[in-house]
Amino acid sequence: MDAVRYERSAAGPEASPASARRTRWAIAAGLSFLVVATIGGVLVASAGPGTVVAGSTRRARLLEAVVLRSVILEQNLGAPAPPGVTGGTWALRGIALRGPATSPRLAVPARSWVRPDGRIALLGPAQAERIVREQSTEVGEVASGELRTELLGQLRSIVAGERRSASALSSPGGARVVRWFSATLDGSHATVDGYIDTWDERDAVTGRPGSLTETRSIVVGEIEVLATLVRSHAVWRVGTLAQKPYQQAT
Repeated sequence: MDAVRYERSAAGPEASPASARRTRWAIAAGLSFLVVATIGGVLVASAGPGTVVAGSTRRARLLEAVVLRSVILEQNLGAPAPPGVTGGTWALRGIALRGPATSPRLAVPARSWVRPDGRIALLGPAQAERIVREQSTEVGEVASGELRTELLGQLRSIVAGERRSASALSSPGGARVVRWFSATLDGSHATVDGYIDTWDERDAVTGRPGSLTETRSIVVGEIEVLATLVRSHAVWRVGTLAQKPYQQAT
């Protein structure tokens, strides 16, 4: 199943690779989620004693933590670290939100894509290489199989765009758990279903070289995620991650 990241848009004559990719995934997200949900339903029905109440056991909490980290990494995929934020794991932790719900902001300001002289500050080769290297390691920590392949492809595409065009910019984001619905264990396989809030900053660069301006906004989404996980060498990783906009039951 395809993993879905919500769009980070940037102004410019050409659509960003991340934007175009997420548009395609959004069309397929409903079908993707239904297929994974069916798989999850089979596991739940057959798991018997393996079915646990979400968050009620150490193992359930471990599975849920891996899923949350994978969602957070998706929000940060390809984004440069904010100035002053060090350590290769920041993208797995995310950047928190501050301020009122009507006008939230990132707790740590993101890297500026416009220099003081009013010109674009795209990624240089060394910056791009560092992002790909560090985040590839992080992808390997939380993802395997299909999801790992998908995220690594996204990462390379996004970073390449950030070296090339003001229309392909990414900035940090994060996520928090609202509620876990279920965690199901079946040997070395598991499923986790939950409701998560996500956010990311979207940067738009406008104007002409020498007088460019940058506009930033925070977009918050409410999603339901259904993840399948696989255990290998005592480590759980997410193999597929289906997401859809959360809808409150009526």
